[in-house]
Amino acid sequence: MAIVDLDNHIMTRLQLLQLGTGNLPVYPYDVYRSKGITKFPCCAIERQAIAQRFEDARPYVDLFYPSSETMTVTVQDELGGGEATGPQFYTKKPYPTAIDVHYLIDIFATTRAQADQILELIWEVLPQGHRPKIAGRVCTFCHGPITNLDKLEHPLFRTNIRFHVTDFYIDKLESKIIPPITGGYLDIETQPEEFTNEQN
Repeated sequence: MAIVDLDNHIMTRLQLLQLGTGNLPVYPYDVYRSKGITKFPCCAIERQAIAQRFEDARPYVDLFYPSSETMTVTVQDELGGGEATGPQFYTKKPYPTAIDVHYLIDIFATTRAQADQILELIWEVLPQGHRPKIAGRVCTFCHGPITNLDKLEHPLFRTNIRFHVTDFYIDKLESKIIPPITGGYLDIETQPEEFTNEQN
């Protein structure tokens, strides 16, 4: 899972916001934000920080991922006979790096009613404990403090919503291919009778 996948998921959720008869303008965290006069009301997303979670590091743990390709092997009669199907190989990778990604959503509106409504809508599309599956992995959204930066003389109602995404992991580059088990045998070792008598 890449950080850009997380950015895209947040934008997709925010683009669900509807105010009145149309979609609320949402400005993404990127250089292609539209220039010119800002359309009110609106909101903007900003990625503020990325922090590694050292407490979740597992330097001595490896993960094994089975291949999508399968193979069939013959099982010896001593082990039950027949055939068994399994992965052609496994990919061994070190435990990924755990990080938290911190975001800020800026809400801009010209009336208090609009500002309050947008805040409630954001809680609906990105609720506390939101656990989406992104690129095959599940992460968790955690809400932080909300700050009002209203300038009533304009008038401009502005609200900052801070949140971070945890349970987010970045794969490491190292990997190793582990071949499969292609057969087996059963070898029962027996102890000499005199050794057994000595133990008794």
